[in-house]
Amino acid sequence: DRVADAQLDLTDGISDQNGDHSKSYRELFFGDQGEELDGTGALVNIQIQVPLLDGNGNPVFVFVDDPAAAVSPTMSVNGARSSYFIEKLTETELDAGRALTLVTDPNYVDHSAMLTGVELKMISEWLDIGAQNFNDPFDPAAPQN
Repeated sequence: DRVADAQLDLTDGISDQNGDHSKSYRELFFGDQGEELDGTGALVNIQIQVPLLDGNGNPVFVFVDDPAAAVSPTMSVNGARSSYFIEKLTETELDAGRALTLVTDPNYVDHSAMLTGVELKMISEWLDIGAQNFNDPFDPAAPQN
């Protein structure tokens, strides 16, 4: 089964894409390649086969990441109302530009009871003030977004 919207890696650690970001911050605020479960249950990039010609002009097929499976960022620094993350956690259509999974879909998961109202408020307010990655902008070690 393809689980392109269920791939958030919110574990600790430094992002492999930007050393100034944590892995979880990068997962939430930047686009990513869609993933699916392989035969062993591991997440792998969703790929397609494309034909290419080898050095002798013979067709060969190679696997490449499927551009149609790219996933847009889950959170938005434009505020909570434009965040798909907030839509999923409240199961309410807002202004994220992505439709929520229908309740009748076999892959539907209800996320609305996963956080308390106070936790949702804190995340929403953080998004509304710009979702900064670092708290002390005067610290010379602060990453520049």
